[in-house]
Formats: sequence, C-alpha cells, structure tokens
Amino acid sequence: MLLASAAMSLVPVVALVAGLAVLASFKLVRPRSLALALAAGGAAALVCWPVAAGLTGGGVVPSELHSRLVAPVIEEAIKGAYLAILLRRKRIGFMVDAAILGAAVGAGFACLENVYYLAMTQATSPLVWFVRGFGTAI
Repeated sequence: MLLASAAMSLVPVVALVAGLAVLASFKLVRPRSLALALAAGGAAALVCWPVAAGLTGGGVVPSELHSRLVAPVIEEAIKGAYLAILLRRKRIGFMVDAAILGAAVGAGFACLENVYYLAMTQATSPLVWFVRGFGTAI
C-alpha cells in the first residue's frame, strides 16, 4: 500500500516533465539536464526544510503565517536560483527550454515533498496521494 501511494504521488509529476521534454520541438534539453534539474529541485527541498524548521520551531514565525506567506517566497526563490544560474552561464537557449527545466526543478521539489508527507502521514488514503501527484503535475 505504501509503495502504491508513493507511486501515485511521484509518477505523474515525473511523467509531466518527461512529456514536456518529448513535446519540445527542437529537443535541446538533454536527459542529463533534466536529471540535474530534478536533483536541483530535490536539493532545494532539502535546503528549505531546515530553514522552515528554524523559523517555525524557533518561534520566529508562527506556523500558519509561515505556510501561507513565508514558505512560498523562500521555496520559489531557492528553486529559481538554479534557473538563474543556468541563465547566467548561458545554458538555456530558448524560453521553452527554461520552462521545461523550471518544471523539472519544481517536480524534483514536489517529489521530495511528497515522499516526506507520505512518511509523516502513512495512514492516509491512497486517493490523497493520487490527488497530490496529479495535482502537482497539473
């Protein structure tokens, strides 16, 4: 059951990124670049985790305020940093390539986030993971 829930939360997200790469006209985004972008998204999630814990656990920001206002800004800035680095190094040629790589970074973040939530709430219905997976992909 746990494996099925994990698959339902991860497969749609990764399938979206693969589908975007296949649909791209010029096929300039290589599989290695996609894998690095997915890894960068996962790394962004790992960076955000202790930041969130420090802000909420240390009493700096109330938990509800953090989840509504602070976390989105921090998370998107950290995910965007990878694309900014690629742009600065002239590793992105077209806007569609940036969109594909941006989706891959977001997918990597979402995959790690889904695995974390799955580990924290194992008793949840598989339908929840289906919605999380396809909701993230959409």
